[in-house]
Amino acid sequence: LSDMLVHYNQTSDILYYEVLDIPLPELQGLKTLKVAFHHATKDEVVIHTIRLPKQSAVGDVINDLKTKVELSHPNVELRLLEVFYHKIYKLLLLLPPFQAIRTFRRPDCTFSAHFEVLSP
Repeated sequence: LSDMLVHYNQTSDILYYEVLDIPLPELQGLKTLKVAFHHATKDEVVIHTIRLPKQSAVGDVINDLKTKVELSHPNVELRLLEVFYHKIYKLLLLLPPFQAIRTFRRPDCTFSAHFEVLSP
């Protein structure tokens, strides 16, 4: 315990920790993403935390998000954008080659999901 309280040869009397809701080996195989969902008819943004295996693709993120949100139209397509410091960094495509979510390196970026209604 005393080794955990020493940082750069300075001793602290505060120890910060996090209580995990799943076992650590399982958590290490997952990627946690924060996705801001912009609803079509309501003027609100809801933040969703999505945990998926690191080998999952962008389509898996969108499919998981569709189970958590209420879509304004049954024939809607979601687009996923990588947002870094309030600026769009990248539009993530569903077309091959599929981008695995393990390639998302920035821990402080969020992802934004926008909708596009497809014609019948």
